[in-house]
Amino acid sequence: MAGATCESCELKGRHAKAVKEYVSVFSGEKTKVCGHCYVEAEAIRQAFQDFDDYGGVTYDPDQDRERLGDQMCRVFDACLDGQWHTLRELSDKTGDPEASVSARLRDVRKKWGKAAMESKRLTEGKGTWVYRVHVRLAA
Repeated sequence: MAGATCESCELKGRHAKAVKEYVSVFSGEKTKVCGHCYVEAEAIRQAFQDFDDYGGVTYDPDQDRERLGDQMCRVFDACLDGQWHTLRELSDKTGDPEASVSARLRDVRKKWGKAAMESKRLTEGKGTWVYRVHVRLAA
């Protein structure tokens, strides 16, 4: 691993420290990360797994918490690149229905505020929106 730099740092344009370890992100993919990004990723992952503010009349924590937590983690993983995504793109990346992805994005906004999840109309006068989650703000 000599000379390798942290993939997370490169993606985010940060300190680009040398790789210290590998971490398996939510998708199961192995990623080279520095110690700083590993600690950060673990804290974010835990925040998303521990999230339990789904609410709603039909929400039953015993039946829904784990499933919705897993969805939240998949949406989080799909948004790690910090780019704009349509619901369809996120649905394709996560394997979850667009309605579920939309609900998890609303959960991010509800829990961590507007600064954690941006949205904008893709084309003026059309109904397609794009979304960008600022994961560092969300966690």
